[in-house]
Amino acid sequence: MRKTCKPRPKITRDYISSMLKKLSDQNQVATSMLDKAVKSNPFEISSVCFFVNTLAICGQIHYQGLTLGYELNVAGYWRSGADIWPNGENLFKMLNLTFSALFTVEWVLQGIVLKLDFA
Repeated sequence: MRKTCKPRPKITRDYISSMLKKLSDQNQVATSMLDKAVKSNPFEISSVCFFVNTLAICGQIHYQGLTLGYELNVAGYWRSGADIWPNGENLFKMLNLTFSALFTVEWVLQGIVLKLDFA
């Protein structure tokens, strides 16, 4: 037995207008949800991320300073950064990538919500 298909709606100006209205309504719901999420207090945790990232950068500079002091035979630097923090280099690379990804996602989401033109 052959299935019959639903007849195609006649494409009129009213039909197109109603379909565009439905799409617009769906888009407004999604946009308002994203808008609420981006403007909420938990999303403002980015300031905490900036602070933690600053601490990570300070740690990386200290690590590099230990290594440089050891390589230049500066008094008081008898061990390199790799001797003191064996996985320090990998840790700082991972932290850098993590914070870069977090800040990029935040930037893109806020750009979408605030409708900024990044030209």
